[in-house]
Amino acid sequence: MMITRLCIVLFFGLMMSSLFTSLEGADWKLFYQIEQGPQKYYFDKESIVRPQKNIVQVWQKVTDAQDEDNEIEKSKTHVEINCRSKSYKMLEEEKSETTDQAATIQQPPAGKNSQHIAWDSAIGVLWTNLCP
Repeated sequence: MMITRLCIVLFFGLMMSSLFTSLEGADWKLFYQIEQGPQKYYFDKESIVRPQKNIVQVWQKVTDAQDEDNEIEKSKTHVEINCRSKSYKMLEEEKSETTDQAATIQQPPAGKNSQHIAWDSAIGVLWTNLCP
């Protein structure tokens, strides 16, 4: 009986640890860069999920490129894109501790309301990468 309980506890511990390390094995792909600024936008190919037809969820991150070899992560955002209605919403956002309060990200705060995709923005380019 004690061994069964121990196995159950270990099993749930392994499951919880895999949830917290899901972004460690990320495969970040550059998809957008602002020409007159240091910001670069990436999406994680490993995090792409399609929970329903025409719906794509993915993690993206924004960095500031100080120079060719040095980038500082500003934020990570879990985004849900509706390919059919050409809209998106932010599910979760994680700002880096080193992020400057004056820094701006060209997206609304996380919430339940869907936003229309602006085609000349990073989210528009992300749509073209992920939607058929």
